[in-house]
Amino acid sequence: MIGLALIIYLFYGTTRIFADFLGGVQPLIFDGFVRQIARELVRFGVTVIVVDILIRQYYKKQKIVELRTQLGSSINLLALEAVNKLRKNGDLHTGVLQGLDFSNADLHNADLTGADVVAAIFTNANFENAILAQAQLNRATLEQAQFSNATLCETNLSEAYLQQAKFDGANLEGADLSGAYLQDAELRGANLKNTNLNRANLEGANLEDADLSGAKLEGAILTGAYMNQVNLTGATLAGAHMNRVYLNGANLSQAFLNNANLNRGVLIQGIADQAQFEGAQLNGSLLFGAAFTSANFENAELVGAMMEGCLLEQANFRRARLSRANLNDANLTDAVLVHANLKDASLQRTIMPDGEPYATNGDLSKFIRKNLPPEPAKSPQDLISHRLEMITQEAKDLDLDPEVPPGN
Repeated sequence: MIGLALIIYLFYGTTRIFADFLGGVQPLIFDGFVRQIARELVRFGVTVIVVDILIRQYYKKQKIVELRTQLGSSINLLALEAVNKLRKNGDLHTGVLQGLDFSNADLHNADLTGADVVAAIFTNANFENAILAQAQLNRATLEQAQFSNATLCETNLSEAYLQQAKFDGANLEGADLSGAYLQDAELRGANLKNTNLNRANLEGANLEDADLSGAKLEGAILTGAYMNQVNLTGATLAGAHMNRVYLNGANLSQAFLNNANLNRGVLIQGIADQAQFEGAQLNGSLLFGAAFTSANFENAELVGAMMEGCLLEQANFRRARLSRANLNDANLTDAVLVHANLKDASLQRTIMPDGEPYATNGDLSKFIRKNLPPEPAKSPQDLISHRLEMITQEAKDLDLDPEVPPGN
């Protein structure tokens, strides 16, 4: 445009000089002619510029299409070249890759930091050792994708489909995996510190030796998951579905598992000091030799739980159901058993809350009913309600379903 203006200026100046040279003959005619030529040149120049912009945009779109196709290549060198060109052109973050199919792409060692690939398809893609920190992969399909030793710090993988994906040794610290589908996924030794796994489906997943400290797993499905030696220190698992989960040697210290379902779970030789299990279900669980010092099991269900040799000092079992539980050789020093149900529980060589071994057929009432608060004065209606509550509790203690009186 500047060149065009310079041409017009030189043309106009030349014609003025030529007019002066002719002695000023009809200067108005020359001026009108020059102005007309200038206007035509400007129109032509603008047209050229607009056409040039449109052509450049067209070729850029064509180039992006070519690069998108190249990005899905199963040849790593071609895929990496496409990534580098897209980043150089600033197209990794603009959304031009959203929803596209890159199945079987070989992107190992690729730098996809901050890439916007929302809802894209990467079935069976290879991201080994790749960098995907802060990338947008929410709602993406990543079934059987390989992420071994990849970096996915603060990556958005919410509601992503990751069945049988492999994250062995991957760094997912601070990532958002809420609502993600990770059934049968491999996450051995993965760094999942402070990740958001709320409502995620990890059924049958392998998390052995993974670090989930501070992670959020509220309402997560971990049925049958392998979590041996996993670190769940300070993690939140309220309402999580963890039946038949394997937690051998796991660390659940200060974890929050209120109302979680751990029925028939396995936590042999694990550590859960100061953990919260209020209202949790651990019926039929295997807890041999685990440490639960100062843990809270208030209103928890541990019917038939195998707790032989467990360290339960200062643990709170208020109103917990421990009927048919195996507490042989367990240490209950200073534990709270008020209103606990120990019907048919095995207490051989068990250290009771008073620090003394349990005497065969000994009286447990001094532990179960001690330090009860005084009954406040109640109205007749309150007394009736209280009596119904007592009947219900007694029925639970006998493992019966209470029959509700007619009219209630």
